[in-house]
Amino acid sequence: LQAPAEAAKLKKKAQELSARNDWPGAERNLEAALKKYETDPEAWLGLGLALKRQGKPSDAAFQRASDLD
Repeated sequence: LQAPAEAAKLKKKAQELSARNDWPGAERNLEAALKKYETDPEAWLGLGLALKRQGKPSDAAFQRASDLD
């Protein structure tokens, strides 16, 4: 399945923020993308990484990505 355009834009923005080590910004954008398209394993994986980089619990996001992949 193709992610809706708005979710794809939010994921792209999250990738740009991640590249600048703006993990809180990436987290916000990925959470917004997942509200639009909650079964996107790539977004869940990115969210897990953003959470982990901030020292937040990330196992649930990584598990969801794995379950959906």
